[in-house]
Amino acid sequence: MTEALRIDMIQDLTTAHNVIWSLILCMVFLVFSLVINVMIHEAGHLIFGMLSGYRFSSIECFGILLVKTARGLKLTIAKEPCAGQCVMYPGRPYSDGSFLIAGGVIAQYISSVISFCLIFSEPAPLTGLFLIINGIVGAVTATTNSIPYNGTNDGSTFADARKSFLHMEAYNKLMIVYREINLGKEITMIDERLFKHPEMPLSPISRELSLYRGMRANAE
Repeated sequence: MTEALRIDMIQDLTTAHNVIWSLILCMVFLVFSLVINVMIHEAGHLIFGMLSGYRFSSIECFGILLVKTARGLKLTIAKEPCAGQCVMYPGRPYSDGSFLIAGGVIAQYISSVISFCLIFSEPAPLTGLFLIINGIVGAVTATTNSIPYNGTNDGSTFADARKSFLHMEAYNKLMIVYREINLGKEITMIDERLFKHPEMPLSPISRELSLYRGMRANAE
């Protein structure tokens, strides 16, 4: 083996080694960014909900639940874990939850813009890589969550709640039901008036209220 060929082989191995570690690093940053964006999203619901006159009930990230009780804040494990959920309940009979619903997406877009802007401050290479990944992840997940799809994301909930006063009222009732459940109440102990709502076209919100009403009837 000539000296030139041996040097070329060493360079190829070094390049492959660097590529593998770069891919691993990108995957780590990707996962870390997803976790951060879930937290930013739920914090956005919380902040914009409070600005809209809603009151804090609970916030959950990856099964870890922080709930407000009569004795103060309590950290526990959610009975039905999910990636993220922020529960706010209306502070007055009729509250417009539009900003509460859209708050998560708005917070993510703000975070993405900040990440992209910080890239121009010439950060360290690893920091710059994370900022790029975080900006992309935030923008992509916020966009996909804001486009109404099959009643399963914030875009669908926002479009549904904005249809009429009755739809927003149903949304507020659903938030109160969530609050009661997070406080540990049995479904049969929740005020049955929350499950009753004027007839309206089927929607994700009204379907979920109907689901809880059925669970209550079966439990009695």
